[in-house]
Formats: sequence, C-alpha cells, structure tokens
Amino acid sequence: METYVADIEVLLKNFIPYQESLLTIKEEKQDFSDKIETIKGEMRKLLEPQSLILGSQSQEDRKAKFDALQQEGVQIQSEFQTKIVELQETELNRNLDLVNEIVATWAKSENISCIANKNTMLYVSDKFDATERILNVIKSKDKFNEFVEDDYILHEPVAQ
Repeated sequence: METYVADIEVLLKNFIPYQESLLTIKEEKQDFSDKIETIKGEMRKLLEPQSLILGSQSQEDRKAKFDALQQEGVQIQSEFQTKIVELQETELNRNLDLVNEIVATWAKSENISCIANKNTMLYVSDKFDATERILNVIKSKDKFNEFVEDDYILHEPVAQ
C-alpha cells in the first residue's frame, strides 16, 4: 500500500478555478466597499460646517437623511456578510471537489492507495510528499497559475 501526502493549500492556491473564485470574492468585497464609501461620503457632507449653519427645519432634514444613510449602511453590511460567507463556502467546496477529483485520478494512475493532507500530519518525510507531482498534473490540464497573494487582496481605500 502506497501512502503519500499533498499540501491541499498549495494545490488550491495554484489552481486557476480557485484563483477565479478568489477574484469573484474580491470583486464582491470591492463592490461592498464602494457602496459603503459612497454612504460615508454623503454622511460627511451632511456634517460639513457650512451645512450646519442652516435653519432648524434643514437641520432636521439633515438628521433624518443622516439616520437613513446610517441605516442603509447597516443593511448593506448585513447583506454583504451573509452573501460573502455563503459565496466563500460555495466556492471553496466547489474547488476542493475539483482538486480532489484530479488527485483521485492521479492516485489511481500511480497505484497510490492513500493521500492525506500534509497540513494535518505531525511529521512526514519529504519522499512521501506528492504535492509537486500533483501540481504537474494540474499544469498538464492547463489549470495552473502561480499564486500571487497580492492579486487577491482588497486594499483599503486611501482616506481623503
């Protein structure tokens, strides 16, 4: 019985469909950030000193508008959190299934009985690490792209 390990994190990160999922998630985060920044901008305008010199009716209108914007922001954040958790889970599971399929096919072709996740092992000799060999299979299927973490991180907007 042949037993090997593979680093599932390395396999996923360099797997093009997983990277596409990360970009989709990044776009969702950017859309959320843009909406929140728009709301913050409108709220800042309501608090500008020149707008505070108006009559009491106008101040009440601004307060109502401010409260409405604040409520909208809370609603958008709540919807975003639900949506992003669901999207991350769905995409991770889909990609794990795809990579597991590649690993299973490769293991059968190499007559390997067992492949464990390297990250859950206390110690494994490098001679039993099949990560690079599986990455070569992913490359042969044109599903490999070198992972660059910065490509998938949403950077915070610069304060104005």
